[in-house]
Amino acid sequence: MRMKTAEIASGIAFIILGVIFLFQAIHLPAPLNDKEIGPGAFPKMMAVLVIVFSILLILRAILKSSKVSTVIIKRFKNIVISMGIMIIFGLTIPHLGIYLSSAIYFPVMLLLAGQTNWKSLIGVTLLFELFAFVIFDSLLKVPLP
Repeated sequence: MRMKTAEIASGIAFIILGVIFLFQAIHLPAPLNDKEIGPGAFPKMMAVLVIVFSILLILRAILKSSKVSTVIIKRFKNIVISMGIMIIFGLTIPHLGIYLSSAIYFPVMLLLAGQTNWKSLIGVTLLFELFAFVIFDSLLKVPLP
């Protein structure tokens, strides 16, 4: 597949996902008072950023030189496996909670990506857990499942 085609196609796909996420985030509950930003603020911001960067990706693909380059997908099996793991991750969150699910998910995904340094596996997992706790539970006062 040509790089230009791949960038335009992925940009369109991410715009569609961003719009879907934005509409879902709009239906989240409003903040309880004027001092809080509410549970929908972060998802709305992320959806808008995905849309904006997708538009920029499409524009860059259209405007850049027409030098022909191709996209070669290596390790296609790993891509399919990682998609399955992401679906399983999403399904386990309501049952195990975000923190336990991500404690399993991040090391598995990093191992699948070829990361074998155990310090990196633990570090990335703990940094995500800390980030999620500080941002959502502490600052936004939005408990995660």
